[in-house]
Formats: sequence, structure tokens, C-alpha cells
Amino acid sequence: MHAAVISVTEEGKGLRESARLYNVPVETLRKRTNGTVSVYCKPGHATVLSKEEEDKLCEYLIMMADMGYGLTRETVMHLAFVIAEKFNKKHPFTGDSAGRSWFDGFRKRHPMLTIRTPQPLSHCRALSANPDVIRDFFGKLGAIFGRLNLSKPMQIYNCDESGISIVHRPGRVVTKLGRRTVYSLTSAEKGRTHTVVACVSATGFVLPPLMVYPRKRPVPDNFKEGAVPNTSFHTSENGWINSNIFLEWLKFFVANIPPTRPVLLIQDGHISHVLIEAIEFARANHIHLLCLPSHTTHILQPLDVGVFKSFKANFNKACSNYMAKYPGRVVTNDKLAALVADAWPHSFTTLNILSGFKKCGLFPFNPSAVDDRRLAPSKPFCVPQESTEDDNESLPSSPIFTEEQEKLYTKRFEEGFDIRDPNYEAWIRINHPFKSLSVTSGDSISNISAPLSSTSAPTPSLSVPLLSMEVPIMSASTPVLSTSASLLSISNSSNSAESALDKILVLPEASMKKPKRRGINSKTVYLNDVLEEMKQQKHEKEVQAAEREESQKLKKEEKERKKREKEREREEKQRKREVNRERN
Repeated sequence: MHAAVISVTEEGKGLRESARLYNVPVETLRKRTNGTVSVYCKPGHATVLSKEEEDKLCEYLIMMADMGYGLTRETVMHLAFVIAEKFNKKHPFTGDSAGRSWFDGFRKRHPMLTIRTPQPLSHCRALSANPDVIRDFFGKLGAIFGRLNLSKPMQIYNCDESGISIVHRPGRVVTKLGRRTVYSLTSAEKGRTHTVVACVSATGFVLPPLMVYPRKRPVPDNFKEGAVPNTSFHTSENGWINSNIFLEWLKFFVANIPPTRPVLLIQDGHISHVLIEAIEFARANHIHLLCLPSHTTHILQPLDVGVFKSFKANFNKACSNYMAKYPGRVVTNDKLAALVADAWPHSFTTLNILSGFKKCGLFPFNPSAVDDRRLAPSKPFCVPQESTEDDNESLPSSPIFTEEQEKLYTKRFEEGFDIRDPNYEAWIRINHPFKSLSVTSGDSISNISAPLSSTSAPTPSLSVPLLSMEVPIMSASTPVLSTSASLLSISNSSNSAESALDKILVLPEASMKKPKRRGINSKTVYLNDVLEEMKQQKHEKEVQAAEREESQKLKKEEKERKKREKEREREEKQRKREVNRERN
């Protein structure tokens, strides 16, 4: 049809000749050439919203879901009603919402949309997992690689904890069609948390687990039956790891890894890991502790990314199989170690471990490996920050780059090299962190909000995060016949209508007030460098505690002295009253 219209409007052929040539009805071609009907009009009833409006709504829904503000089906139907009312469109909608039939048709016209149950993401994680924090971490990680000359995967380890319970989460089951409610037995209503500490290397090497039980007495021998060989058992009041247990585990770690040194141990910034005694012990054994930035483990922790999801699923499966095999029995504390052993080999596989390190970009070292879509929820919290003198300092390069590569990449940088090369991008991110995202096209988190049309504006660099994100306009994707004024009026959408639609489809904006981040952050992730500072802080705290204790002691003595004086005054008054009574 498009070619037939062009043959009439541009080539000057007759209607009937073009209709015969392209096998289209004459009247249909006539309506499209005189502007009565759009060239791209499809047969059937017209949709309530135009194609451009639906495309824009579709992109808006995808962007909102990427940022963690996904809209429900009911909200989308209400949004369609609002758009139709705003533009005075004729529609069959009742109430204040479009119907289910409209939504089903909308999904068919946009097959890239689907409905998913979202995973919960805390505000802290959305706030912390932003491009600035991730870039700063990889810059420091590259500097540590260069300082320690870490080039072998057997020198890089990751440890983390995972909580389990006797109350497992049942999987999906087969039942009769139409049955709405299906039950699956569990051991109790609620169970106490037990901690499993795991550690893996970038080669796929796995250390035996450490299990922490919520009890005061030592773990009985029958609890250890069927456990993973060489499993270490400990207890704590709440079942969580603490500083003493971590120090014991660190000794176990040193005794069970290959003798290659130095070693980098990557972990989260939990308070139990930040212990002076543990850092001193690690330093004495050439173990270097690196804490991940707060609330970023779902992006940068290999165990979280590649292993623990599989481990939880296999553990739940083992619990379900146990209860199905022994009807009437429940999972108890003495069976946990054996159930962990059932799930362990199926989860801690070499493939899962290597995949976790690769996806996190830790080994092979690749800052570009972090999926930009996982950083999208931080967009509403990204505000421009004043750069400091320390932030602009270039970081030492990583040993993974040879001398020839250093010379080549330096020359490329000076000449403005702009061809896709992952190794060059990694070198840029280490040596010129504030230039990296503008040089390496396609890796910016702001690509998520890039327009789908070919005439979109360039994606802004992440060094200055956006305060607001505009919904792209889709009208440019429709070809325009330049020789026909009537077709031009059909293909070009109204700017006023687009601005009105932008006011309806509003994305979350960044808050100018940036909340303070607590705990171990990206500025102090390398614990070996802050050991002396921690000692000084500990000494200051001890001095302050001693001063408080001395002050409390003096206050207590002063209070007792005043109490004794009041007692003596009371006794003196009593004695005088007795003397006066005897005289009278």
C-alpha cells in the first residue's frame, strides 16, 4: 500500500494503474492518497489511543519497571482512561478505568510487555547501587589489583552468609485444574534463623561451610551427622555470625586454602567482619580484606549473584523431599546439616561460581560486566554531587594490562579512540574514571531511558546524573512522504499533544536531599589500609569510655556523700528533738 501511494503522489501514475500494479483496491488507494485515511491505517476498528500514544505508554511502563516503580494492570488501565479523557477521545470506557478487553488488546499489540511478580528491593539498596558507587568501587578494586599484583584467580576469594530455617519454602506442585487453594506441609509456623557461611574462589574452589546454630550449648554430635565433610559448627544467641565466630572462621580459611599469597578476600561490610583482631590476623597471613559498598551485594557479590539463589532452591527441595519420604515427620535442627549437604553439591558448582565472578566483573576484571538495568532503580536518587580533589585523581592500572597494552591504550585515549573494546573500556574506567562513560558508548545506565527512535538525543554521561528523565517521543519512527502535504499532516504529531502526554506519563525525579550512608562505604572498603585508623578510633573510644566511667564514679561518690550528709543532719535534728523533750 505504501508503494502504491508513492507511485500516485510522487511518480504521477493513475489510481487504477497503481491499483492493478500493486494489487490493492482502487477506493482504498484513493482514500489514502487524498488524506481521508492514514497511509498506515490498518483494517478493523480503530484503537482508542493512537499508535504513537500506545508506543509512548509502552516505553513508559518499561522504564518505570526498570526503576522499581512498576505499574499494576489496574493502574495501566486507569492511565489509559486518563489519556483518553485528556485528549477528548471517544472511548467505551466506563467508570475511571479502561476495560480488561482493552488491556488484553494492548498487550497483543505490544508483545514485549508481560506481567511478572517483582522481587522486593529495599530503599537502601536502590539508593546505594548507583553508578557513582559502582564506578568508585571498581576504580579502587583495580588499584588494589595493581598494588598486590593479583593476576591469578586462585588469589581472589568471596565469602558470605546465608540464612536458613527448618521452615522451608515449598515449590510448585501439580494439582487438579480449577483448584484455587493448594497446601504444602511445612515443619512449623515460624523457625529460628540458622546461618551458613560459604567461601569460594575465582577458580571454582569451595571451602567447607560453617554453620551457626541459635543455642547457648555446644552443637551435639547427632546434629553433625550427614553434614558436608569438614563442616565447622558454632553457636550464637540469635543464630547469626558474630566477631568471635568470624575470627575462628578466618583461621579455618587460612588453614584450608592453597599456599599462594597474597590473597584478596571480598566480603560485605557486616559489623562482625570489621574487627581489629581479625584484620591483624589476616594481615599477618597476607590475607587482604575488601568490603563491598553497603547494600550492593545483590550486584557485586559473586555468591549472591551466582550461587545462593540455587542453594536456597535446592535446600527447599531437599526439605520437601524429606517430608514426602517420611510422612508424619518434620524437619528439625538435627537434620539441617544433612539437608544442607544434599543441596550443597548441586549449588556450589564450578559453573555457578565462575558465572558469579564474571557477572559481577570481579574476575576477569571487567567493570562493564555489571548489568546497567540493575542500576536503574537508583535513577530517582541520583543527584549532582560536587567533585572533590581526591575524586579526580587517576588510579593505578591493574596488572592484567601488559606494558604494550598500556602504551596502546594511552595512545588510543589521546587520539579519541571510540570503537567498542571491553579491555580498553576497563582501562579507561581505572585510569580515567570520569572519562570512561563518555568514551565507552552503550554502557551507560542512562541507556535505559534512551529513546527508541533513530533521532534521539545523545545519552548523557553518568558523571552528572540526571535530575529528570523525559519519556521519548515515538513519532520519528513513522516515515514521512515529503511531497504530499496531506500525508505530512497525518505523520507529524502535534507538539502540544506530546507535551500534554508527557505531563501524564511522569517519571520519578531525584530528591535533592541525599540521605547519609552508614557503615563501611566505598571510601573505606580496603580494611588493611584503615587498620591504624580503626585502632586510633578504638583507643579514643576506650579513653572516652574510661572518662565516662570515671565521671560516673565521681557522680556516684558525690551522691553518696550528699546522702550521708543528709543522714547526719537528720540524726542531729532527731537528737535535738529528744533533748528538748527531756527538758520539758
